[in-house]
Amino acid sequence: MEIAKAVNEKRGIGIDIGGTNIAIGLFSPEGDILDSTTIATNANAPFKEVEKGLFLAVDTLLGSNIELLGIGIGCTGPLDTNQGVIHNPYTLPGWGAVPIREIFQKRYNCNVQLENDANCALLGEVFARRGEESVRNALMLTFGTGVGGAVLINGQLFKSDTFGHPEFGHILVALGGEECYCGEAGCLESVASDSALSKKAKLLGFYDFHDLVKKGGLLTKGEAIVEEWSTAVSRALWTFAHIFSPSLVLFTGGVVESLFEIAKPRIIKNMERGHFYGDFTLERSILGIDAGVVGAATLILL
Repeated sequence: MEIAKAVNEKRGIGIDIGGTNIAIGLFSPEGDILDSTTIATNANAPFKEVEKGLFLAVDTLLGSNIELLGIGIGCTGPLDTNQGVIHNPYTLPGWGAVPIREIFQKRYNCNVQLENDANCALLGEVFARRGEESVRNALMLTFGTGVGGAVLINGQLFKSDTFGHPEFGHILVALGGEECYCGEAGCLESVASDSALSKKAKLLGFYDFHDLVKKGGLLTKGEAIVEEWSTAVSRALWTFAHIFSPSLVLFTGGVVESLFEIAKPRIIKNMERGHFYGDFTLERSILGIDAGVVGAATLILL
């Protein structure tokens, strides 16, 4: 991550909480990152233990003589973003219910905002493109251990009345396909996630999907995997594009680096068959792992 030069003493903090690591960034009022650090999440430990490391990291980044403009926090859900509470027994099993906004407000006496990590990643990517024409309608799909996503509609994040986050990974794309923990078979996550691709790679004699890529098998033994992934993602995008009409679609996550350039022309070709298809620009993430922490900072800086 490139470190920008400090320009004044007003600063914002962005925090991206993942299941393994927590990234913390120090930002200028304009959204430029000035410094950053990473600590372990310790997802199985009580939050009180993690809290100490978080406070120390933030205090170290802030130093002295700094006016704190606010703290934006992105976290994997479930969350209650209205109340500022984390409720995630799945990837943060030791934490319990954490009123994180209240905790940070008491400590730092500033504006604190909490948002889903996928939403923050989308906000970060849109912000990174601020020098271009303003993006007001965008869709992001994240292909990692699972499949997640986020949508921006007319400049606003798409969320339910209960502050829930849409589960784009569980839209059906291959009826009768692999069973998923969601209760159905053939959903996008069950056929297009890193986990799903690794299962297929193992059947071909590789350790996982990344081993297949590393050993150059993607366009030989793995050609069927590429085609299945492209088809599944195209089917999901067919639905998303006709519902949300995005001008920008972003792919991010571990498998995207290997599949994007190969799959992109196949996906676009599949989309162009639609009579009601509206063109969109299909791009990969430009911020990578920094998207979440940048997006979190935008919650309080913009």
